[in-house]
Amino acid sequence: MRTELGLAEKIPEEIAANNLQQGLSQICATAQECGYIPVCFYQDTYLVRKDLAGQVLSASVDPITLYQDGYNFMPVPFRNDLMAMRASSTVIREIETRHFGYFRADPLAYRPRGAAPATV
Repeated sequence: MRTELGLAEKIPEEIAANNLQQGLSQICATAQECGYIPVCFYQDTYLVRKDLAGQVLSASVDPITLYQDGYNFMPVPFRNDLMAMRASSTVIREIETRHFGYFRADPLAYRPRGAAPATV
């Protein structure tokens, strides 16, 4: 599973339960441990049982690609609302700043560790 951005840490339940949820990498890892393959993400994560997936879905899609596909599918006003919510969320800012060393409201603006941050 591709996780070069590495934000796979489990968020404490008391924080995740407050309308935040676990990160997509954590959701995908848990699903795979339970025998499911993540196949689509668009606010919700869609899973298929591995034993029912067949050869067409034999390889799971990594969380970064799932998120990018879902984000790029969003209408522009929805993306803008998402970025505004992220910018106003103290929890998201703290977690991502701690992990990446900086924060970007645009979730696709992050780069792998060691790469220069994208300008927004």
